[in-house]
Amino acid sequence: MRLKTILMTLLGLVAALAIAAVVFVLTMDFDQYRSVIAEKVREATGRELEIRGSLDLKLSLTPAITVDDVRFANAPWGSRPDMVRLKSLRVEVELLPLLTGDIEIKRFVLIGPDILLETDAKGRGNWILPGLAKAPAKAKEEGEFTLPTVRVVRIEDARLSYRDGATGKTTKITLTSLTARAEGANAPLEVEIIGAVDKTGFEITAVLGPLKALGGDGPWPVELNARVLGAVIKAKGKVISPLKKPEFDIALSVEGKDLGGLAALAGAPLPPGPYRLKARLKGGAQSFALEGIDAGIGSSDLGGKASFVLSGPRPAISADLSSSLIDLADFTPPPGAAKKAKKAEKPKADGAGKGEGNGAGKKLFSADPLPLAALGAVDADIKIRVKRILAKKIALSDVAVDLTLKNGKLTVRPLKAVLAKGVITGNFELDARGKTAKVTMMLSVKKLDIAALLKEMDLEALASGQIDFYTRLRGTGNSVQTIMAGAGGRLNIVSGGARVNSKYVDLLGADLLQMATSTGNTRVNCLVARFDIANGLAKDRGILFDTERMSVRGEGTINLGTEALDLKFTPKPKDASLINLAVPWRVRGTLLDPSVGPDEASVVKEAAGLLIFGPLSLLGSMATTGTGDQNPCVAALEAKPASAKTGTTQKQPATEEKKGGIEGFFEGIGKSLQGIFGN
Repeated sequence: MRLKTILMTLLGLVAALAIAAVVFVLTMDFDQYRSVIAEKVREATGRELEIRGSLDLKLSLTPAITVDDVRFANAPWGSRPDMVRLKSLRVEVELLPLLTGDIEIKRFVLIGPDILLETDAKGRGNWILPGLAKAPAKAKEEGEFTLPTVRVVRIEDARLSYRDGATGKTTKITLTSLTARAEGANAPLEVEIIGAVDKTGFEITAVLGPLKALGGDGPWPVELNARVLGAVIKAKGKVISPLKKPEFDIALSVEGKDLGGLAALAGAPLPPGPYRLKARLKGGAQSFALEGIDAGIGSSDLGGKASFVLSGPRPAISADLSSSLIDLADFTPPPGAAKKAKKAEKPKADGAGKGEGNGAGKKLFSADPLPLAALGAVDADIKIRVKRILAKKIALSDVAVDLTLKNGKLTVRPLKAVLAKGVITGNFELDARGKTAKVTMMLSVKKLDIAALLKEMDLEALASGQIDFYTRLRGTGNSVQTIMAGAGGRLNIVSGGARVNSKYVDLLGADLLQMATSTGNTRVNCLVARFDIANGLAKDRGILFDTERMSVRGEGTINLGTEALDLKFTPKPKDASLINLAVPWRVRGTLLDPSVGPDEASVVKEAAGLLIFGPLSLLGSMATTGTGDQNPCVAALEAKPASAKTGTTQKQPATEEKKGGIEGFFEGIGKSLQGIFGN
């Protein structure tokens, strides 16, 4: 009996102590610990934590802690006092696992969190906490650790803002709801999110690996599906050591029926049409690759691989890409989209863009600054091969481009393509390492088929034959306009053995009666146009259009800075014509708005002759007997600049005439042609 009495007494004491402990906990004021919690947070982070609302604890088998109106201070330079504002926090913890040292959170609920992430003008983030930077080194050591098990996480009415201190632009993310749940520590984590970026809504569902495995060294599975503005985004794969040195192996895909629907997200007009992107992401946080790229917009496609290295002085990109078709129409926004975007912009004070309706004020060479700073921000080594590029109705085929970008120097070498059976070769270099960019370029087109090009453009077959084009330019400046305004180099255009619709040839000589009755084609002995370029001024070294019926000589300049044209063309018939007025004509205006008309000085001269000498003067000019030089092409090709300017010609040898005009000439003086296209 005595033992029983002792045991009963002990049990009574234990029960009394337990009841007393519960009563004490229930009656104690946890608000007195506000300052203690705030002090610990200040020691850990270097920032102030303020609990403005209540701090309550409810005891049960799942104790619950509720905290209201919490504020966490922003960086001293921040745009508002608080980095984090929280309406309410509720945490429910399983009681029994605490006895074994495990933490199992049944529910973790956040109501109304408002988080601001921002940078200052130098790019420093407000999430960098000075207190954590001073944490003991051993706290940063890698190793196994155990995360608490969380059954359900619920976030409602959340707002996350990101403000770029350099640009002042703010991006806002709102979460209507976020729910994450797992049945246990070793169970998959299921996530559902409904929210919006600015005003663009999205939905995300995901099945991830267990939280317990998140800090381990093994693979952590990832499967994600998202929808935003009609786009379907999928990711499936694994992440190895996600919280240590993560390594990815994830299949990615993005598909949608209308790329134009993403215009609001991109902040710019986008072309309509279906799109897709599929690739496999492999690698880590500092070095990764996209393999098996399969991308497409409309009928255009792109495939290949690309790798990215972020650990060097600058991010480095290496890519090997190929395409069977690139149709530029697939990348063109719908009509009117650009105008709508311009209406939102403020009008320019300098009056730029005036006169767009009639072409006045339009410029071929843009004055907008080139993105030179971006060239120094990344290195690249990219190879692109395209079977066919379609620009409206003009097709480039067998395009090959090798692009390298190193420390602000962009080089494209080689550039190869085929246009209308003509072979295009070229190279380009833009050196942005100094305050002013330096540009050099070369472009050559050999044996371009004129008839094939006109056919691709759905134009009348007014000409046939081949034409060669060559240009070499160099210049300095930070916009295309300034580069062209000071450019130097040369431009050559040569064609021989072509044929042109006769009515257009007669029009050049103002032979109006002959033009009305012309049929068939006229043989072109040669077309030669050569310019030397210095300080942005292209000055002719000889311009000649020679046919079996007439020669048209040209002279003048093209100002690449102002884009002004000042060219004079003088037709000379080879056979007598009582109707041919043979009046020189001029090309003026600008590159984008040229104007053609008779040369006023020549017209005045003819009028003066008519007044002084009477009708005989007009009859003499109309009965022009021609140049007397049946093939001046040799002189045009070989002439020095002075002779080309004065119109001096050189008679063609008889051997050349037997071979058939310029065709024989090409066979006989190949070395001269090499001189034209050389350095």
